[in-house]
Amino acid sequence: MNISTPYPVWYLLLCIVAGAAASWWLYRKNKIPFEDSQKWQLYILSGFRFLAVSIICLLLFNPLLNTENSHKEKPLIVVAVDNSQSVMANKDSAFYRTTFADNIKKIEEQLGDNFEVKYLTYGEKITDGNNITFAEKQSDYSTLISGIYSRYENNNIGALILAGDGLYNKGVNPVYEAKSFKFPVFTVALGDTNHQRDIRIKKVKHNEIAYLGNTFPVNIAMVGDGCNGEQAKVSIIYKGNEIFNKNIIIDGQNFAADIPAVLDAKESGLQHYTINVTRLSNEISYINNTYQFAVEVLDGKQKILLAALSPHPDLGALKKSIESNKNYEAKIVFVNELAKITDLKQYNLVVMHQLPGTTNSVQNILNNLRQMQIPTLFIGGTQSNWQVLSSYLSGLRISSSPANENDAIPIVNGSFSLFSLSENLKSTLANFPPLKSPFGNYNNTGFEVLANQQVGYVKTNNPLIALSKGNTWRVGVICGEGIWRWRLADFSQNKNYDVFDEIINKTVQYLGVKSDLRRFRLVNFKPSYLENEPLQLDAEVYNPSYELDNKNDVEFTINTTDEKLYKYTFSKTANAYTLNAGILAPGIYTYIAKTMVDGKQETINGTLSILPLQNELGETVADHNLLGQLSQNTGGNMFYPKELDKLVKQLKACEVIKPIIYTERETTDLINLKWLFIIILLFMLVEWLVRKMNGVV
Repeated sequence: MNISTPYPVWYLLLCIVAGAAASWWLYRKNKIPFEDSQKWQLYILSGFRFLAVSIICLLLFNPLLNTENSHKEKPLIVVAVDNSQSVMANKDSAFYRTTFADNIKKIEEQLGDNFEVKYLTYGEKITDGNNITFAEKQSDYSTLISGIYSRYENNNIGALILAGDGLYNKGVNPVYEAKSFKFPVFTVALGDTNHQRDIRIKKVKHNEIAYLGNTFPVNIAMVGDGCNGEQAKVSIIYKGNEIFNKNIIIDGQNFAADIPAVLDAKESGLQHYTINVTRLSNEISYINNTYQFAVEVLDGKQKILLAALSPHPDLGALKKSIESNKNYEAKIVFVNELAKITDLKQYNLVVMHQLPGTTNSVQNILNNLRQMQIPTLFIGGTQSNWQVLSSYLSGLRISSSPANENDAIPIVNGSFSLFSLSENLKSTLANFPPLKSPFGNYNNTGFEVLANQQVGYVKTNNPLIALSKGNTWRVGVICGEGIWRWRLADFSQNKNYDVFDEIINKTVQYLGVKSDLRRFRLVNFKPSYLENEPLQLDAEVYNPSYELDNKNDVEFTINTTDEKLYKYTFSKTANAYTLNAGILAPGIYTYIAKTMVDGKQETINGTLSILPLQNELGETVADHNLLGQLSQNTGGNMFYPKELDKLVKQLKACEVIKPIIYTERETTDLINLKWLFIIILLFMLVEWLVRKMNGVV
C-alpha cells in the first residue's frame, strides 16, 4: 500500500508548513490557563490543529491510495458420475449402489484442503450434486462435456474425474468432444466388460408414419450373450393379437441377428405395437426382452408441386425441407412440363418459382389456380415478371424491372400473428444471407408480413415474406431468390436445418396444404412422446372472421387406463394458448380439450401415447476402451472403482494441477476514505471542546 499524488512530492512540505503556521498562529500566545504541569496538553492541542490543517491541505492535492491484494484460487476437481441404468446391468449392482456411491462422495473430504470439489451426475441430462440413483434412461457424454464448460468456464479446472461405463446412446463420441479440454480426465471404469447371460432387443427400426392400406417394414436387432444352443421366439403384438412371430436358434455365445418384419397399416390413427422375446432362465435382465413402439397411420400424403421457370438450387432446398415433414411429398416440374398437368386439384399447394416469367407468363395456369383456389406460394427472382405477378397478389403491388434488384436481409416482423415463430428463428433469421429482391415500389394493403427487407444498414417496410390473410384463395410470396443459401447458413450456424425447415414448413402449412376451417384447434401436438419428453402443445381459437381470439379458457384433461384424470388449463399467450403438462409415465392415454366458441362448447379428443425409453439396456457390456482412450488423450489415467485411493494420491501428486494466484490492484482517492474524515473531525472536535471548557473560543 502506498500514497501517490499527481503533484511533485515537495508540495507536501507546503502542507506541513501550512499546518505548522496555523498551529503557531493560534497558540503563539498561551491564552489557555494551563498550569506548568499541564503544558503537555497545550502541545497536544497544537498538534491536533497541526495535523488537521496539514491533512486538509494534503487532500487539496488529490492524493491517491494504491493497494494491492492477492488471493489464491484452489484448483477445481469436477467429479461426474454416470447415473444411467446401464451401470446396474451387471452382477456388482449392489456394490455400485452402496459402497461405490459412498466412496465417491468421500473424495471431497480427501481433497478438500488443497482442492475445490464439485459433483455432477449425468445421463440424459446433467444434475448438480451427488444424488446417485442409476435411474437415467439415456447416456449423453456430449451434454456433459459442454455442460462442464458452461458451468465452470471461468474457474481454474484442475481435472475431471469421470466415472462411467463408457456406453453412450445420445450425442457424439466423447473422445472427440474432449479434445478441447485443457485439463486431464481421470476415468473410473464402472460396469462389467464380461458378457452376462442375456437375450435382448438392442434396437428397433420402424417408420414413424405409414399410410392406410400400405405395408411398412420393422427391423428388430436382437442380441444374445451366453445363450448358445437355446431357442427363442420373437413376436409382435397388436391389440392383444400376435401378428408376427419367428423362432430363432441362438448359435453362438455372442449372437446377433436382424429380424425383418412387414406389417399392414389397416387402421388410421396412432397404432401401438409390442415386441416380445422369449425369457430364458437366469438372464441378468428381463426388461430388455420387451420393446414398445407406435406408428401413426395416415389416410394419404399431401402433394406439393414445385413449378419452376428453370433449374435452380432453391428447388432442391425447398424439396428437402418440405419432405422433412413425412406428411408431405414434393414434385419438381419446369415450365415446359407445366402445361401437361391436366389435374391441378391433385396438389394441395403449388409453388411458382420465378413464375410468371418475363418470357413466359403461364397466365392460363395462374387463372386456373385462382379459379380453383389452390393455395399458391410465389417465389420471385431476377427472371420474374413482377407486373403480371402483382395482378394475382390481391392486396400487394410490386413495381420493378428485372434489371433492378437489392440484396435484402430478412428481418422478422415482431407483430406477425398468422402462426407462431420460435425464439430461435427470430434471433437467427437476421444472420442469414440476403436474397436477390426487386428494387421498386411496394404497396401492401392485404398481406401480413412475416419478414421485412433490410438493405445494407437500412431497415425498410418492404415485405420479403408475406402471406395473405383471407380464407378463400390463400397466397404467399417470397420477394427474392436464393433461399438455398439460408439452408446452408442454418447448418453452418446451428449444425441442423431446424430454422430453415420451420419457416418453410410453417408457411406451407398455413397456406392450406389441407384446409382447416375449425374454429378450435390443437397445434404443435404429437400423438406420441418418449417418456423423457415434456408434453408441450399449443391451442388456437378463431372468431367468425377467422381471427385469433383467446378471451375464453381452454381446458385439457388426460385420462389414464385406470381412470385417473389429470386436468390442466392452457396459459394464454399474446393471442393463442400454450400448455406444458410436464413428464408423463409410459402408457396409452385419452385426452379431451374443451373451450367455448360463440357460446357453444367445442371439444377435441383423441389418443396419446407415452413410449418407454429403452436405450440403456440395449447394450450392457461396458466399454472400458473408450474410457482409457479418453484419459490417455487428455493426460489422465483410468482407475477401477476399488482404486479411488490411488486416484486421490495421483491427483495430489500431479504437478499439472496448480492453484492460481490473483493480484488485484486498486487505486482510491484518499479524500473518499471515511475513516480519514472521522480522524480530522475528532482532532478538531477534541481541540474545540478543550478550548471551550477553558473559556477560550
